Amino acid sequence: MASIFTVGALSYQRYRLVVRPFKGKLPRRRFFIMLASIWLLPVFLAGLPYSFVLRLDQNSSSCMEEWIPASSQAQVKLSFTTYLFIIQYVLPLGLIVWCNVKAIVELKR
Repeated sequence: MASIFTVGALSYQRYRLVVRPFKGKLPRRRFFIMLASIWLLPVFLAGLPYSFVLRLDQNSSSCMEEWIPASSQAQVKLSFTTYLFIIQYVLPLGLIVWCNVKAIVELKR
């Protein structure tokens, strides 16, 4: 997830430099906020929800997924997978496409 967020940040920077070239470079504070977000957002968006279903198996000293009772387990797994698909693929792809289309439109002017 951090790598796709990096690609999204690069697309945003490219858009920003094409559309507003004289605005100057990214302020140092905003750069560090963006950098921290690239690495911390995946922990909160994917790691934190996943940590609620991991359980330590004392016998084998390993972590196992322990979803809710089997009757609705498939639905919860599907919901989590859909959530990850949207967070990891759909939203970053939308940002990347939007930034690149706006940059292309600006360059064609």
